[in-house]
Formats: sequence, structure tokens, C-alpha cells
Amino acid sequence: MQRTVSMLVADDSHVVQQIFIDAARASKLPLRISLRIMDETAFTLLSSGNIDLAFIDVHMPELSGIEAFWAARKQGIRTFVTVMSNPPSPKRWKWRVS
Repeated sequence: MQRTVSMLVADDSHVVQQIFIDAARASKLPLRISLRIMDETAFTLLSSGNIDLAFIDVHMPELSGIEAFWAARKQGIRTFVTVMSNPPSPKRWKWRVS
């Protein structure tokens, strides 16, 4: 029997959260997903040491993903963390067609 992998997705975008939910379901792996906006609740969950895998947005309303990552590392938490960032709004991009 496979061990359930505990995954944290800390992102304030519901679209991004849904992408992770859909990917987890499609993978058919034994995943337990916790969805949070990066706030004290998400940081507490990350720093508990019970998360195996975390995807954390850099730009969060209360606590940046980088701050949460380093605070957890200073506590000795060795969760595999991927820090994410969405691209700027399309209004700020200058699109080029090649």
C-alpha cells in the first residue's frame, strides 16, 4: 500500500488551486491536498513538518512565499517546496508574434 503524500498549495488564485486539484485527480496518486492563501494558517501548516510537498506563490496578500519558505527552513523543516509566481498581467505585456 502506498503512503499518502501531503501536498500544500498556497496561492490566492482559485484558478491555480483548481489546476492543482485537477492534476492531482488525474494522477491517481495518493495525495492529500491542503489549499490555502498564504497566511498564518498556511505557514502553520507548512511549519508543522507534516507536509511532504508544497507549492507556494511568491506574491501573497499577507505573507510572501519566500518569507514562509525561509521561516520554515530556519525551523528545520525540509519539505520539498516549489515557489511559484504568476506572470504580470497581460495588459503589461508587449506581445510579439514570431
